[in-house]
Amino acid sequence: MAQLNTLIDAVDGCEIKIYELITGSTNQSQYLHTFIHITPNPFNFQFDISRKSLGGKSNFVFGNSSIDDHFTFSTSNPEEFKKLITPEVINKLKLATTNFGNGITCDSEKLEHYFMGGLTIEEQTAELEIILNIMQLLVKNNTLKGGSE
Repeated sequence: MAQLNTLIDAVDGCEIKIYELITGSTNQSQYLHTFIHITPNPFNFQFDISRKSLGGKSNFVFGNSSIDDHFTFSTSNPEEFKKLITPEVINKLKLATTNFGNGITCDSEKLEHYFMGGLTIEEQTAELEIILNIMQLLVKNNTLKGGSE
């Protein structure tokens, strides 16, 4: 039996939970994933920010090749999404291009990031901190613009 890491905190009325989860069955391959969940979802629309190398499809571009060449963006509300992506968020995204995992997804329930693996090396922990900072900036920018919960 493995001891998996879990951290829970509250920020700006949202619960931030960072945890590790083993998926798969004991008879098949098992995989360790690390998740960041922010609940409840502080946004009234959906979006996804992924590395371009994962082959995702964009329905939104910024017109800035330093970001558009590395990430795909999809959203159900381009106008609201554009307000979230400030120069500070773009600068943080540039720091995360190497190990961005499976991106940041906002669905009807939660704001989420996950990657395959655990927090076993310093580089992964540093990357997770960058991703958490991006997610917190998105929530903050939503609050500043008067977004609804």
